[in-house]
Amino acid sequence: MIMNRRYLLLLLTVGVLFGYTTAGFAQNTTIHGEITDARTGDTLPGVNILVKGTTTGTSTDSEGNYEFTVPSLQDTLVISFIGYETQEVPINGQTNIDITLDPQAIMGEEMVVVGYGEQQRNDLTGSVESINTEDLPTSSAKNLTEVLSGRVAGLNLTGGNSSAGDQASLQVRGQNTLSAGSSPLIVVDDIIFHGSLNDINMADVENINVLKDASAAAIYGAQAANGVVIITTKDGGSGEPTINFNSYVGVQDHTNHPVDYMNGQEYAERLVNYQYIADLYNWYDTNPTGPEDNGGRPAYPDISDPDVVTSYLKSQEEVEHYLAGDEVDWMNEITRTAPVQNYNLNVSGGTENMNYYVSGSHTVEKGVLKNDDFTRNTLATKVNADVTDWMTVGVNSSYSNRDYSGISASLNSAETVTPLASVVDENGNYPTRYNSESFMAHPLRYNLIDNKDVRNYFSIKPHAEIEIPPIEGLSLDLNYSYNLNTRTNKTSRPDEVQEALATGGEVEASNFEETNTLINSIAHYDRDFARDHSVNLTLLFSREQREGESSSLYAERFDNQSLGYNAPSFGQNSTVGGGAYEETSLAYMTRLNYGFKDKYLLTGTIRRDGYSGFGSNNKYATFRSISTAWVMSNERFMSGIDSEDLLKLRISYGENGNQGVGRYASLQRLSTAAYVHGSTRTIGLFASSLGNSNLSWETTSSLNVGVDYSFLKSRLSGTVDLYTSQTKDVLVRRTLPGATGYQNVWTNIGAIDNKGIDVSLSTVNVKGSLRWESNFIFSLNRDKLSKLYGDGEDDIGNQWFVGEPISAIYDYKRTGELWTEEDLYNGDIDKGFYPGQFKLEDLNNDGEITAGADRTIVGYGKPNYRFSISNSLYYGNFSLSFLLRSIQGGSDYFIRNNRELLEASSDFDYAQRVNQPAVREYWTPFNGVTNAPAVYNYPSVESGHYQNRSFIRLQNVSLRYNFDKSILTSVGVKGLQVYVNGKNLYTWTNWSGYDPELASQNALMMRSITAGVDLSF
Repeated sequence: MIMNRRYLLLLLTVGVLFGYTTAGFAQNTTIHGEITDARTGDTLPGVNILVKGTTTGTSTDSEGNYEFTVPSLQDTLVISFIGYETQEVPINGQTNIDITLDPQAIMGEEMVVVGYGEQQRNDLTGSVESINTEDLPTSSAKNLTEVLSGRVAGLNLTGGNSSAGDQASLQVRGQNTLSAGSSPLIVVDDIIFHGSLNDINMADVENINVLKDASAAAIYGAQAANGVVIITTKDGGSGEPTINFNSYVGVQDHTNHPVDYMNGQEYAERLVNYQYIADLYNWYDTNPTGPEDNGGRPAYPDISDPDVVTSYLKSQEEVEHYLAGDEVDWMNEITRTAPVQNYNLNVSGGTENMNYYVSGSHTVEKGVLKNDDFTRNTLATKVNADVTDWMTVGVNSSYSNRDYSGISASLNSAETVTPLASVVDENGNYPTRYNSESFMAHPLRYNLIDNKDVRNYFSIKPHAEIEIPPIEGLSLDLNYSYNLNTRTNKTSRPDEVQEALATGGEVEASNFEETNTLINSIAHYDRDFARDHSVNLTLLFSREQREGESSSLYAERFDNQSLGYNAPSFGQNSTVGGGAYEETSLAYMTRLNYGFKDKYLLTGTIRRDGYSGFGSNNKYATFRSISTAWVMSNERFMSGIDSEDLLKLRISYGENGNQGVGRYASLQRLSTAAYVHGSTRTIGLFASSLGNSNLSWETTSSLNVGVDYSFLKSRLSGTVDLYTSQTKDVLVRRTLPGATGYQNVWTNIGAIDNKGIDVSLSTVNVKGSLRWESNFIFSLNRDKLSKLYGDGEDDIGNQWFVGEPISAIYDYKRTGELWTEEDLYNGDIDKGFYPGQFKLEDLNNDGEITAGADRTIVGYGKPNYRFSISNSLYYGNFSLSFLLRSIQGGSDYFIRNNRELLEASSDFDYAQRVNQPAVREYWTPFNGVTNAPAVYNYPSVESGHYQNRSFIRLQNVSLRYNFDKSILTSVGVKGLQVYVNGKNLYTWTNWSGYDPELASQNALMMRSITAGVDLSF
């Protein structure tokens, strides 16, 4: 009996234990709880609760309570609510789970860096676009321009990705100048940046703000006419250290638009056709009225007979390769599938009174062209400490080492060299030339060159922030910056390389060093009065000094070339050079922001700038701006809209300057010249440029009207900006008559008008377990040269035309048809033209094509408009994003002369001397071709072959997977994601070159596919 009781007790105990241990695995268990605001404690109705990785979920009721059944008590809940940070909460066997949510910055509440301070977006009165890098899809961006491309309306990027270490050029809105610099001002952590954007490690960047209108950029006055890009780097965190490691590896090749050049057979037949058309044109000169006149049209050679074809070839080597059927695909020889890799490690953390951030990166990129290599190493530190409750001090430092050593294979030579050749000769060496032709240098000859090109950038920025305790709201910021840029470039060219063949080998070496020091003293006064009034006053004094020096050496005629640039004294002839410069800028600025009831906002700025580079009569200039905004969504008559929604109207007007000329452009300069005085060689001085004591600033005045909006609880948001601007006193390097003894002089003449529209739209299309977000941007700009020299005359030499866009193209206009033999026989052909040449419009109908009467504006090089569309989809731990970017022409916009690729060139007899493109078949009397002239093409009047460069590019695709934190925590990992990224994957275009954006026969746009990991612990 006792034994039975013991068995019963044992069974009961086991049952209880079994039930307890399996409770965590029970199915369909009900959980409940309350969700509140972490800041106010208020309950939150309508909060979404989902079981991670499933569609099971619910939402809180009007009292903030929830209750629903979950598949397992070991699942994780995903809590999301607009305006609050999304949380993941492990159930951990609980059935009662109360949760608090942290509010996030909604549109209008997030802080925006505006230069020498920051404001809530809701308080901005100017046109400012922001990018937070945490909001971007995970990508393998090598530099800042890759991140910005297609992300900001009105920020236009051109080029980039054509070589290892390459970066795009930036332009904000339209072109405001003719000869001065047109790039925006770059500011990093409140300090004007003078390095390369490649010096910045993208992993260190927290956010980017683009100041587009005159009001927003006015605080930078003389340097802000082309807009401002403000970059803010990451600060340290708080608490225990967090270590983050990010790395990706991948491969690059060129985009999907290769250009075909003639193979061996086509190359040989071209030489036959060239001579045949030359003979044919001689017959045309006899003015035949039919194909049988004057002895009849010349007979076409029998190209099926190898002996006939080889008789036209240029060398015995070509004959041997042709008969053997051997040929070289030079594009395959000079290109490669190139690896790319990046490693980034950073550590951040802090205590109650200090924080720190330290990062380092290593990037190795190889370009598509062989011997195109780039290596970069960066190091950055950022430390801030609260010395007292009223003083914070800190120091930022960064270092970048960029190595571009090596000269890439010659794409131009690969396009022109004969395919009937061998890559190496019988000794395994590269032939210097083929066919003894100077235009047929070996495409891989630069492999023989020893080149060292290393660039270093160092910056240190100590700063202090001091609150003045006796005066509430008053604080001082003191910033100092020291920057050092250096470059060493050394090149040894042996005499096996064509460029050094005549000089017996040559060496070039140059060294460059520039230092920049900047001091900013900033006072802030920020107070609210009587609840309804807010005032923010900023005062600035800034002084910047820039010094640089350079040296150079050239030597040639080496008997012993083995030491190259390490022993330039071995050269028989040598020259040395050098230079130095100094420039100074000075600025005072006052900015006042006033707000009334968070509805009516006003900003006024005045800045006075001085620059040593301008004339003695115009060293200083003053720039002013004013802007206002009305937050309509805060008015009572719009009280029915959601508190998260926004509607704001902005109007601004202001002036900015451009000092983008040479630091000594206003001065008359001297150059040296050697002459013989008696029996002595003497170095003399002569005036080489004309000074201008009145040289002054370009000034751009602009008006901007904008609307910021956010509706449907931020599911639909964006901005619309309309702007117009005029630049006066345009800086121009004006050509002078030869009788003056000078070629040109810098002066202020003319005016340029700009107008346009920027549109951005963000939408949340689908919410729930699947989330789909979209972003759309659109920009259109029109510029016009409204005034030039004041006499109403155009400058045809520079292609500047009053009343027309700056990018106007002045040329003869083609009809689109070729002259035919029937036109010749009928006597209808224009004087100086032959069948197989393009017809040109005779604008004055005099039967002749002349430069003075028959040229006109045929189109414009600038785009008609730009747009991009990005989409991001989130499901469970997966996210997928892609970006389509487009630049469009139409209406004769965005065209370029592509004659070099589409027609046989008459320049230097290229069509006979070098290989030719095989994009279009060339005209003969027998083949019916109507869109390309004959290969022997020497029209009496040259004209361009213009093509539209419009394109749509699949620019970025990213697929990412985030591992569950509940799994990672058990192994001490805070976060882990893996991703795959593709760039420039496909381009849709009718352009007939390698890439419509680069529009160059000497550059390839690269595409890449990479895989990476992002790990935090």
